[in-house]
Amino acid sequence: MRTVMRFVNHRIIPLARKRPVVSAKCLYEGCGWTAETSDDLAVVDRQGMSHTGLSPHHAMFGRTFEDVAIVQRVSQWPTTTGRSSPASPDY
Repeated sequence: MRTVMRFVNHRIIPLARKRPVVSAKCLYEGCGWTAETSDDLAVVDRQGMSHTGLSPHHAMFGRTFEDVAIVQRVSQWPTTTGRSSPASPDY
């Protein structure tokens, strides 16, 4: 019995129709504050600054960025910038 393996190059690209969403939470121990999720980073940052203004010791936040991406099969990696490996695809 013979096995034939064929490798196909793929890349991940962000879905252009969907903007990334951002959320944040306060990392101060025991604080349950979270920002309202938004597709505008500045809005989330302002919420965090307001929270810190009300609670000065609560100055560290964990931010989460979420987007939708597509895995796309490609016949050959672009070589226009000299990058030609799956570890560093051109988008």
